[in-house]
Amino acid sequence: MRHSGGKAGYRSGAAFNQETGIGAIVLANTRTYASVPIALATYLVSGAPLPALEPAPAPKQTTVLLPDELDRFVGRYQLENGDLIEFARNGEFLVARYEDSGMWEFSPTTETDFFLTSGNDDLTFDLDEAGQVVGVTRYGDGRAEGGAEYARRVEG
Repeated sequence: MRHSGGKAGYRSGAAFNQETGIGAIVLANTRTYASVPIALATYLVSGAPLPALEPAPAPKQTTVLLPDELDRFVGRYQLENGDLIEFARNGEFLVARYEDSGMWEFSPTTETDFFLTSGNDDLTFDLDEAGQVVGVTRYGDGRAEGGAEYARRVEG
């Protein structure tokens, strides 16, 4: 039996060998890929070979945006399913409040791109022809992994 999952900043994998009664739970930070904890937990309970692992993602380079540059992203955004994301500025960061999962802190990497400081998520804010922020795309496990969802700006 196996199960994996994660929350902001963490990944986990649990495996249980019913024949031996041995179980293992592995917790990891999200600078690893989701497959790492479950592969290690499976190895610990069964001795199954570990797959070749990719190196952890490289640390992301950040940039500093002035308060007024960050303030242009402050506001409410609505996902296609109707859920709202609210962005606020906190010092050099943007803080996102999702209706269902608390608050998350994002650091800027460019003038319109941000990453989750405790995880792998990426954000890209979309601008119209006049340079006004009209929406944001969230890449749930990082841009390289895909899984994008779009939220249009509704207030701010």
